[in-house]
Amino acid sequence: MARIEIGVGLLIAGLSSSGLIENVLASTILVIIAILLICHGVYEIWGKPRIFLERRIKRWLLKRNWSVEMEEKPGFYFIIWAEDDSNRKLAITRGRQDKGVLAFSAPVPMELGWNLKLAELNPSQQYQLMEDIKIFLTGKDMGYDGVNWPLEKLGVQDGLLLDHNISEHLVDLKAKSVINAVIGIRSLVRKAIAS
Repeated sequence: MARIEIGVGLLIAGLSSSGLIENVLASTILVIIAILLICHGVYEIWGKPRIFLERRIKRWLLKRNWSVEMEEKPGFYFIIWAEDDSNRKLAITRGRQDKGVLAFSAPVPMELGWNLKLAELNPSQQYQLMEDIKIFLTGKDMGYDGVNWPLEKLGVQDGLLLDHNISEHLVDLKAKSVINAVIGIRSLVRKAIAS
């Protein structure tokens, strides 16, 4: 829609400046309308996804019943810690190096006693568990961090491109998919411990 606005704005500007319209007032009004259409189209494509993004994401998450906590660090534009009704935490960040990406990361919390039970696994079972986690996350098209032995700091990562298509529903859906991946990893670990 925004590209159409820019195209129509350029068309109107070309029409009004070509001399086909002899009335100066009408020509001036058409130029103003063209400038407004072009500016609004540029804002929709470039400005809206980047300007006031932190506040919009915070408002979207609060509207969808997430509790939100803000954090500031030097390498990031913002860090939003979101927590759902079941107390599962997720970080939504926008880094200064990756300006066009909104990153979603969640740590996989380990239960008490899991480290002892995981240490009892033989090397082939450990390798099988790590490969199951990698395959599970790759199947969901997600990244991972810390899939090496011992599984102390395991995390799930995903991202969204910052373009004009970013919406409240998309942010909520991505956050929930990362949380669901954490749940899936925890069930894989439980399964490995039980066997």
